[in-house]
Amino acid sequence: MRPFRSLAALCALLVGADRIAAQAPTAPPKPPAPFEFSADIGFVSTSGNSTVMTLTGGDELTFAHASWAYRQTFSVVYGTIRDTVETSRWRGGLRAERSFTRQVGAYALINFDKDRFSGIEARLEEGIGAAITAINAVTQKLDFELGLSAVQSHAIAGLADRNFLAGRTKGTYRRIFSEKRYVQQLVEYLPNLQNGTDWRFNSETALIAPVSSHIGLKVAYLYYYQHLPEFGFGNTDRLFSTSLQISF
Repeated sequence: MRPFRSLAALCALLVGADRIAAQAPTAPPKPPAPFEFSADIGFVSTSGNSTVMTLTGGDELTFAHASWAYRQTFSVVYGTIRDTVETSRWRGGLRAERSFTRQVGAYALINFDKDRFSGIEARLEEGIGAAITAINAVTQKLDFELGLSAVQSHAIAGLADRNFLAGRTKGTYRRIFSEKRYVQQLVEYLPNLQNGTDWRFNSETALIAPVSSHIGLKVAYLYYYQHLPEFGFGNTDRLFSTSLQISF
């Protein structure tokens, strides 16, 4: 009988310990950091209006407070061959978002880009719209944006400038494997509301895999399409890049 008594005592001890652990207060989840920063630099191969091998870099800074979130982005692709500039693409943006619920919010943004090899000396966009989170799970996230933008497009010398009202539809899907390992797909549709033949489509497919706690490997493929490009330029640009990403 002693073995059965010992087994019963052991079971009672384990059950009691489990009840004590269940009643013990648990530590609250760690709140997200208010500031997040990431920067990447790496090698890129492009084809389209420009075909070169060069370097690329960029950064993203976000700050969140209460129901507000702010984000700054910047990226550049710049390359030369025999001291001659062969590609020069600059992009930057500022964005503020106000969340009303966990699923619905509103945003305001300012974007700037410059790409002389696509005929754009400078292009400025000011936009507002709605931000919708359709899925926000541990393993996946799906966001949509719907809005309007005022676009001022300044072409290179000899081409006409264009100022117009544009629509903006954007979707971002992220499949999460761990905290810093994920695959992300972004698509963006930007129609000129004053000219039905003038619209743009952008796509980015990216894979991020951590190398250490603050360093990761990013592989990305970007596709830019403009249905009505500047006169004398192609309508498609493709960009493939591999880079090291540093994040804090």
